[in-house]
Amino acid sequence: MERIDFKNIVENAKDIIYLIDQTGKILYINPASQEIIGYKQKELIGTSIFDLMTQDSRRFSYLQFSKRIRGEVAEPRYFVDFISKTGELRRCEIYAQLVKRENSGVLVQGIIRDMTFIELLKEQLKSSKKRLETIIETAAGIIMELDPNGKIKMVNRGAEVILGYRMEEVVGADFVDRFVPPEIRGEFRELINHIVKNEKVAERSWEIETKQGKRVCILWTFNSFYDEQGKILGIVALGEDITSRLEIEKSLRRHNELLKRLNDISIAASSSLNSRETLASSIKIVIDFFNFDRAVVFCFTKEMKPQKILCLGDCDGKKILPDEKIAEEIAEEIVKTNRIIFVSQSEENKFSEKLKGITSAAFVPIKGRKINGFFCICSEDRKDFTPEEKSFFESLSIIIGYSYENAVLYEDLYRSLETIKLYDDIVLHDIVNFMMPINAYSEIVNDLIKRRISDEREEDLQRYASKLMSSIRRMIEFIENVRLLARAIEEKERERKPVNLFNALDKSIEIAKQRYTDARITVEGLDERSVNEIFVTADDALPHVFLNIITNALKYSNQQPVSVKLRIDPEQKIARIAFEDRGPGIPDEFKEKIFDRHFSLDTEKAKKGTGIGLAIVHRLVERYGGRVWVEDRVKGDYSKGARFIIELPIA
Repeated sequence: MERIDFKNIVENAKDIIYLIDQTGKILYINPASQEIIGYKQKELIGTSIFDLMTQDSRRFSYLQFSKRIRGEVAEPRYFVDFISKTGELRRCEIYAQLVKRENSGVLVQGIIRDMTFIELLKEQLKSSKKRLETIIETAAGIIMELDPNGKIKMVNRGAEVILGYRMEEVVGADFVDRFVPPEIRGEFRELINHIVKNEKVAERSWEIETKQGKRVCILWTFNSFYDEQGKILGIVALGEDITSRLEIEKSLRRHNELLKRLNDISIAASSSLNSRETLASSIKIVIDFFNFDRAVVFCFTKEMKPQKILCLGDCDGKKILPDEKIAEEIAEEIVKTNRIIFVSQSEENKFSEKLKGITSAAFVPIKGRKINGFFCICSEDRKDFTPEEKSFFESLSIIIGYSYENAVLYEDLYRSLETIKLYDDIVLHDIVNFMMPINAYSEIVNDLIKRRISDEREEDLQRYASKLMSSIRRMIEFIENVRLLARAIEEKERERKPVNLFNALDKSIEIAKQRYTDARITVEGLDERSVNEIFVTADDALPHVFLNIITNALKYSNQQPVSVKLRIDPEQKIARIAFEDRGPGIPDEFKEKIFDRHFSLDTEKAKKGTGIGLAIVHRLVERYGGRVWVEDRVKGDYSKGARFIIELPIA
């Protein structure tokens, strides 16, 4: 059998429950004391219960108390007047009984029920019907009299004000049919019958529509009344309009939900040192919480121009903004006013007409020590922003702004350390490796010249001079790649832009043929449209990306034909460029490591490389929002050559 939690019942009782000793000193009293007489528990423990009563009540109550202590017959129930903490009189009914304990002797426990309102009604009924009518008429709440069958006999002025009906419009009507929603009428009729039979007070609340069409929520209290013979005369229905209270409670709950989401966002934003992850994880919480469709993030360039860096939510195949140029106008407004721009049915501003198709949106600055950009969350559904939600977005703007700035500072520091490490590696290793053969070939050429070479030695001179020039050319190529890689590391966000794919590819092939005069390079998949219309998201370094792949292919395949195949995927909005060679290929265990700056294949041909070219390719392609990988030209046989594939987003 489940144990009954008596302590919890006592603590949450609406009536005062107390325990006193033989002198009347309060040993225990429950929290209901504060509600009824205004005193907290700790204020009453140790005081005399009789000190809380009026003088007349104190004498009478003490007499009953004394009789009970002496074992004489005392009144089991009686009325006393208490003086509340604010000086008000509270008419209460006391029920008391003796409690005998082995260690404590005789104690008295009792229940004090606040009968002030009920007694007031009784007194008014007894003393003056006119006075009662005045009270009823001037009451701010609803007071109705129903007959035992639930027909309305009387309504007060408060009911007319709240419900909008005049007395003559509702007197005689069935209370259930007029004021109880259809879905609970059956239940309520049973409640009325229960009240009639059991004489108990019942409370219920529901929403009704006033005569003017306004929805209000009424808390009803029902109580039956009887004649002197105990025959029921009717039911009193007291109604309180709790609409405003419920709205306040709803607002508080919403406020607490918003605070919880701000805390979640603060945790998410500070848990990553990657600036994009910081923005993505934070804004994803906002999208889910507010049921928005999608979001886009713009960061400012050095010229304070908005650059789109992230898209979250339902972005597939949809434009975030009807006209992307609007982003620049919005950016100017945000920088100028340092305020959030809200767009909704009730928010009129200069952007409302331009944002056709977007019913609700918020353009929120990413504010830290400065404005770093802004993000837009939007929806095609209608939504108005409450004052609490607007305040939420103001706080959100700062939380995300400072977290984003901290992540960017960490990324800057990491890039600086990586650049220092790169230069250290180059100076101590790669440049020394280049200089050693150059120095050796120079000494050989110089020695041949000093000997006043004969005709038969001229071939050796030309051969070493050629090697010397080749080493110098490779060093120049290496230095160019170092400069490009260092710039890729140091520049945290180069401005990406649409780049003509054919022009970039054509430029890289032209340079490769200058370096390798016997090179054979074919291009497949380009037509007239491709030449003029295919643009990808990249920057001015894109030709160097292609050039590194092509020169690698020529270098390791002894200038055998290199094939470049282009394919466009319009659904995925991706351009796929494949570079195929017939070199020694790359074993499966090295295919992922090949893009590592410090990795090189353990072959003679691989020793010709520096390992920096593919590292540049990998870094720049990732920056463009694409990806790069290597696979076998002939599936399952790496020795037949390699296929490097680059995927870039179409602009």
